[in-house]
Amino acid sequence: MSKFQRPGGAKPATPLPAKSAAPASKYKRAGEIQLSADINYQRAGRYLLLVERVEEGVTPRGREEFVSAHSVVLAADDSERTPLDRRFGGALHRVGEGVTWFQKLKGDYFDQNMLKFAIAASNMTQDEITAAENAAGHSIVQEMVSAEQPFAGVVLEAHVEIKVKKNGRELSEDKLTGDHITTVTNWVRRLPFTEVKELVEADVLAQYLPDLDAKIAKEAAGA
Repeated sequence: MSKFQRPGGAKPATPLPAKSAAPASKYKRAGEIQLSADINYQRAGRYLLLVERVEEGVTPRGREEFVSAHSVVLAADDSERTPLDRRFGGALHRVGEGVTWFQKLKGDYFDQNMLKFAIAASNMTQDEITAAENAAGHSIVQEMVSAEQPFAGVVLEAHVEIKVKKNGRELSEDKLTGDHITTVTNWVRRLPFTEVKELVEADVLAQYLPDLDAKIAKEAAGA
């Protein structure tokens, strides 16, 4: 069990509903997506991440569209890093370090990855997201990159690990190279702010969440 996990689990955070309606977009809705593997390029470890913003953009020269989530590390835990993680996963991100989760729109797992992120960040199920999307008339991805930034300020637990790809599964670990592995992010859950206060060092909270007590009060009021 990670040091970020409490026995019995945490009280669920208040779900974020989809907001205003918008024109049809390039993003699929939750009901159209079948979940499978998650792929990204963060360093292996378990983290508590404060989401700062989620945005869409285009790579240099306008070649590929993408969505990226920018966060700051509030806590980091390497107790679950495997030998494979340590060999290929890079150094553990430091507390206070900015990290970016980057997904190309035309990537093989874009829709699944964005849905997994949305499920964790909104604390909603796929069916609940689908219902909210149907009511709003657009994808939750369109919502998350909008000016309203519904997920900015939430704290997520993420477990980043190294996995062996199909082309390396018959090889012994000492024969593996970078061509045989991929980095997988498991978006575990959104943390209630009461739990954030318990798990994150006070000096870190003072720097990155100075209004935490107000957030706790708002959360307790169901706002």
